Amino acid sequence: MSADRPEDIGRRLQSLRMSRGQTQQVVADKLHVAVSTVNKWESGELYPSFLQLVNMAKTLHLDICWLIGFIPTGEGDRAR
Repeated sequence: MSADRPEDIGRRLQSLRMSRGQTQQVVADKLHVAVSTVNKWESGELYPSFLQLVNMAKTLHLDICWLIGFIPTGEGDRAR
């Protein structure tokens, strides 16, 4: 199984954010990035670095393997 395309990672991030009722601003604040960065990740315009992915997984309490597409939606998007 291969990882999703970068824009799919953004869709997973957006889906998770929306299911938690959070704005891009809330996620940006938690991750210490600009709102425009979260927007670009979600739109697939920008791909998060490996360190950013690790930080996302730790900060947002999700499985990094789910975020990058190695675990199907619904299995790794639950809080750890």
